[in-house]
Amino acid sequence: MSAKPPPPIPTGLNFEWPFPKKPSLFYKIKSRLTLSLVYLTSKTLFCGLNKMVVRNKQTFLNLLEDTSKPLITVSNHRSNVDDPLFWHVFSFREFFRNIDRWRYTLTAHNICFTKPLHTYFFSLVDFCIDALSKNGWVHMFPEGKVTKVGIARLISESKTPPTLLPIWFNGMREVWPESPPYYPRIGKVVEVVVGAR
Repeated sequence: MSAKPPPPIPTGLNFEWPFPKKPSLFYKIKSRLTLSLVYLTSKTLFCGLNKMVVRNKQTFLNLLEDTSKPLITVSNHRSNVDDPLFWHVFSFREFFRNIDRWRYTLTAHNICFTKPLHTYFFSLVDFCIDALSKNGWVHMFPEGKVTKVGIARLISESKTPPTLLPIWFNGMREVWPESPPYYPRIGKVVEVVVGAR
C-alpha cells in the first residue's frame, strides 16, 4: 500500500522565508523584545489571576539548560494559547538565562500562515530541523494527520539524537476558552505535567 503525497499548500499561503541565516543585531533585539513581551503577558495572566501547578519542572529545566544536545518537547493542545501561557512556569531568571535557546513551535499553515505578516512569527519544518542541528529547542503539538510532517522527521534528520520530552496541560481551556467570548478568565487552576508523573 503506497502512501498518498501530502496535498499541496494553496498558492495564497506560500510566502518568502522569514528568518535570516545570520541574524543581525537588530533582528536579535526584535526577537528578544517579542519573546519578552509574550513572557510578561503570560506572567500577568497567571501571577495572582490564575494558578499553574507544574510537576517535574526541574526535569524540564535540566534538559533545557543542557546545550550539548537538541531538545524536542511535545504536548497536548488544550487551548489556542497553550504555548505562550506555559511560559509562566519560568522564573524571570530562568527565562532570561535561557532566552538564547528559546524554542520554535511548528504551526498549521491554514491557521497561522493566512497573511504574509504571520510568517514573521511562525516557523517552518526545515527551519526547525536546522535549529535542532544547532542543539536548539523545538516544541510541537503532535496532532497532525497522517499526511502532516511530524516528530519522526525532526528526529530522523537531526545530526544528534534529540531528547524527546512530553508535556501534558490540563485546565488551560478554562483560562482561555476555545469559543466566544475570547478573553482570559481568572481564578482557574492549570496543571502541567512534564515527563512521567
